[in-house]
Amino acid sequence: MITLLDGVKMAYRKHHLDDPSIGWDELSDVLHLALCNEMGDRAFLEWLEEIGFFPSVGRPTQRAPDLAESDAPDDPNWPDRDLLDTFDEPA
Repeated sequence: MITLLDGVKMAYRKHHLDDPSIGWDELSDVLHLALCNEMGDRAFLEWLEEIGFFPSVGRPTQRAPDLAESDAPDDPNWPDRDLLDTFDEPA
């Protein structure tokens, strides 16, 4: 299991030490897993919604639509809140 300490150490190596052996996608995956392991998948997705991002193909890659200008839920860019029900909390 990847821990928060693992994620922080890898982020430090990539960002501060400019370690070329760590790719950006690898770092992103490790941080994602570390956060999910610590807070749970549901809380992670709720946090993404809170900060204005939502999962797209399993990763937060797109800014959430402006709620005032959206015709949600018919808007195809609207976050799928049913995703929140597909994840379990950590044991």
